[in-house]
Parts: sequence; structure tokens; C-alpha cells
Amino acid sequence: SKVQLGAVISQESKPIAFYSRKLTDTQTRYTTTERELLSIVETLKEFRNILLGQQIVVHMDHKNLTFATFNSDRVMRWRFFIEEYSPDLKYIEGEKT
Repeated sequence: SKVQLGAVISQESKPIAFYSRKLTDTQTRYTTTERELLSIVETLKEFRNILLGQQIVVHMDHKNLTFATFNSDRVMRWRFFIEEYSPDLKYIEGEKT
């Protein structure tokens, strides 16, 4: 979304936690890739106590995030932060999410 972030943490296909918040004015001007990464980063930070050390699969409908591309310092920082959790990044076509 161009105005908010959102994520669901689930285990065995059952939701156990939700995360959402509005974007700041500055964040609304981020690229789609940056907004998608920000959502992942903030969800990992918010639920660090239950996610760190667990096997994590991140499902997303933004295929660019499945590649190790660093087109800005911000994206590089966030990608390095995400790697601390060693997630499996899975792309799902938009119609199937």
C-alpha cells in the first residue's frame, strides 16, 4: 500500500500476530521495494522476541525482493538486518496472495 504497512505472522496456517501502521509523509515517497522491505523490517523488529531463531518464510508479491539487489544504502541496511533472521523469501503472484 502507498499509505500503510501490514503483515501477518502465522504458524501452521493460523494467524498468531498482526502488524500495521500508517506510513509517514516521507515513507509514502519510498519506492515499492522500499515500502515492502520496510514492512518486513518493522514486523521483524516488533516481534523479535518470537521470531529470532525460528525458521521464517516471508511470502510477498514483490518479486524484486527475492533477489539480492542493493540499489540504495537504505535497502542494503534493511537487507542486512533481515538476513540476521535467515528468512526464506518466497514470491507469490499478486492474484494468489
